[in-house]
Amino acid sequence: MRMLPLRTRVAGQSRRLLVTAWVLTTLGALGEARSITGGRAQRRKVTSPVEAAAVCPGVRVVYNKSTTTEHPRRRLAPPRSADMARLCKTTLKHWDYCVRGMEAVTRRNPITTRNIITEWTDTYIDDGSCHEAIVGYPFTDRCVGMFQWSWYCPTRLPDFLHKKTVHRHDRLGSTLQVYPTASGHYPAEQFPVLIRMLQELPSDVKILTGLNGCPLCEKYVAELLRLGVLSSRNRLVSWEGRGHVYHAETVYHHRPFPWENGKRSDRGAVLRGSADLDLVRATILGGSPGRVTPRALNKIVLIARAPGTSRAASNHATLLRVLQSRFGKVVVFDSPAPTLQEDVAVFRDAGVVVGVHGAGLMNLMWCAPGAAVVEVCYTSGMPCPAIYATMAASLQLDYHVSVGTGDYSGEVLVNIADVVTRIESALGPQPQESAETPGNLD
Repeated sequence: MRMLPLRTRVAGQSRRLLVTAWVLTTLGALGEARSITGGRAQRRKVTSPVEAAAVCPGVRVVYNKSTTTEHPRRRLAPPRSADMARLCKTTLKHWDYCVRGMEAVTRRNPITTRNIITEWTDTYIDDGSCHEAIVGYPFTDRCVGMFQWSWYCPTRLPDFLHKKTVHRHDRLGSTLQVYPTASGHYPAEQFPVLIRMLQELPSDVKILTGLNGCPLCEKYVAELLRLGVLSSRNRLVSWEGRGHVYHAETVYHHRPFPWENGKRSDRGAVLRGSADLDLVRATILGGSPGRVTPRALNKIVLIARAPGTSRAASNHATLLRVLQSRFGKVVVFDSPAPTLQEDVAVFRDAGVVVGVHGAGLMNLMWCAPGAAVVEVCYTSGMPCPAIYATMAASLQLDYHVSVGTGDYSGEVLVNIADVVTRIESALGPQPQESAETPGNLD
C-alpha cells in the first residue's frame, strides 16, 4: 500500500497524528476524492520564494529572471483630473500617487525586480484556508508559502487539508492567486503567468488555473489555442473552487519578487508591471503596437456595465448622447464578444476609452501607447482601486480620472461635464459645436 506523500516526522508526534496518517494512507489507496481531517503539525510560514528555497526542504528556484531586463524602466505619467489635488485628499487619498508622488511611483516601476518560478516537492496547493479570496499557497508538511496577505493567518496556521477534496497529479504548475476567477483580475495577473509557464515548463507539466465560472478567462485560453501557444486544452486543470486542494509530486509556483522593494508585499497582488503586460500584448497582438495620438484615431470607446449591476452608469443614455453629439464616433462596448479577437478589434484603434471602474477596463491592454483612458470612480463603499491607473501608466496610456456619485456595489451617476472635460483634455476640442451643453446632466 503506497503512503500518501506527506513526509511527516513521526518521532515525538501524538498518537492522534499517527492515526491521521493511517487514515490518509487508506484513503490514498482507495484512489477516490476524499474529505480529510488531517493533523495539526506546525508548518513554517515563509513570505517569499527566495526564503522558501533557502529554508524549506524540497524547494528550489528553477526560473529567475529580472523584470528590469525583460522590459526597460519607463518614465510613468501621472493620473490627470481637473481637481486632482482635492481628490488626493478625499476619494483617492489611498492611491500611491497621492501618498508618495509620481517620482516615487516611477522609481518603483516595475514594482518587482524578479520573476521567479520555484519547484516544490510533494506539495499541495491551498484553496483559501486563510481567506476565501486568497488562494494558491503552496504548502507541505513543513512549510507554507504565504507570499501575500500573510497576516490573515497571524498566529496559528489552519489545517489546510481539513474536510477538503484532494486532486492528485504527478507534476503541476499553478497560476492561482488572489481573486482567482475574477474577470477584472485574471487577464493581467494569472494570464501572464500562464503564458510564462507555457514557455518555460516542460510540455508534460499540467497547469492549474482559475477558469471555473469565468467565461472571459476561457476566452483568453481559447485565443492561446488558436494561436498555437497552447497545444491542447487538456494541459490545463481548471480550479474547482473552495474545498478543493491540489497535490503533486512536483509543484511549480510562480511569484514575482520582491514587491515594491520589500514593502507591503500584498499590494503587488493586483498591480502588474510592464513586463507582464507586454508579454500578454506581444503574445496576443504579435508584437507591441506603435505609439499613437488620440485625436488622430478619433474613436471613443464607451464601456457600459449592464443596467442594475454594480457600478453601472445610471445616466448612461445621456452620457452616450452627449459624447456622440460632442465628439462624433462613439463605440459602445456593453458585453464581451464571443472571441478575444473581436474584443481586441474594438480597443486597438481607440483614441479614448471611457468607463466606470470595472473589468471592462482590462481591455486597456489592447490600446496603443498614447491612447487615453477616462476612468470613472465613485464616492462610497470599497475605495476605488488604483489598478487601472497603474495599468494605464505601465502601458504608456494617457490616464484621466473622474469621480461620479455612487457606491462600489450600486449604480454610479457619472459627472458628464467632467468626463467631457477629461476627453477634451486628451483629444482637444472638436471643431463642430455640440448640440447639448454639458452641465448637471443625469
